[in-house]
Amino acid sequence: MPIGQGHSAYGRYARNRGVNLWSFLPEGARSVAVQARTTDKRRMLVTPLGNSDMMGRSIIEAMSLEELASGRQPEIARELAEEMPKGPYEMYDPISYPGHKWGMTIDVNACTGCSACVAACYAENNLAIVGRERVHEGHIMSWLRIESFVPSPNEDGRAPNLYIAPILCQHCDHAPCEPVCPVFASVHTREGLNAQIYNRCIGTRFCENNCPYKVRRFNWFAPEWPEPMNLQLNPDVTVRGAGVMEKCTFCIQRITAAEIDARTEERELKDGEVITACAQACPTRAITFGDLNDQSSAMVKRRVDNRGRIYTMLPELNALPQITYLRSLYRTTEKS
Repeated sequence: MPIGQGHSAYGRYARNRGVNLWSFLPEGARSVAVQARTTDKRRMLVTPLGNSDMMGRSIIEAMSLEELASGRQPEIARELAEEMPKGPYEMYDPISYPGHKWGMTIDVNACTGCSACVAACYAENNLAIVGRERVHEGHIMSWLRIESFVPSPNEDGRAPNLYIAPILCQHCDHAPCEPVCPVFASVHTREGLNAQIYNRCIGTRFCENNCPYKVRRFNWFAPEWPEPMNLQLNPDVTVRGAGVMEKCTFCIQRITAAEIDARTEERELKDGEVITACAQACPTRAITFGDLNDQSSAMVKRRVDNRGRIYTMLPELNALPQITYLRSLYRTTEKS
């Protein structure tokens, strides 16, 4: 059994969580014989994750090294290409972004699922921690989550690869959340961000219902930070109250600060000056953030250098997300 778990202190949110098996071991012992018996007690397993089956949808994609070398698209991409409508199907002219247009590239193959990006997002954006009980009730506040899916078993009997990827607001050009908001709290900025104006929000949750990526959160309760946890709040980010929607902002506070510095110094904003909290915390550099209008930016170059691996989530919805993913890679083996 794993040891070293459980907490007896660390505040009311962590106190008496789990069991520390070290307390049952004699001093200096590496192992001890025990007798197990049933207690007839039940413990609910709680997880914020949903179904582990993608149900044939393009959420997290993978391709073999052989497909990459030959230039062939994976099967799911070929099926989507056949189903997608042919020709233009736009009602309005594309939005123009004369200045910056912010986007992100995420390498699924480099992601290890460590959740460092999730922790960084909590700390940077003053996200409320709701605890196990409220997660069981469906109250989840994380703006960024590590989603995992288990694909169908391979025909040759090999164990399938586990698909994992960070999922956050995609900042769509055709954001489904924007037209359904009755008070225009969900708006599109001149720099390609899908922004949320908290003072306008009246909590209808129409945007949450219309988001196909399920990345918008509703504050059912006023957040609480008992002392001294209140001292860790980021002063550059507002603390949201009860009854409003919130979501990833691409760390707009960091974007604004860098743009103000550039204007003050009367110069152009340089690539790499703006980095989101999740990209900064990622130990494998799976996340790259930058300006889509800057063709020399590291984020755009990463897409160009990996052109055979790029895809967007749920392209059949025509939401035009500004986050591009790079497919996970695996090696096929010959049947024995």
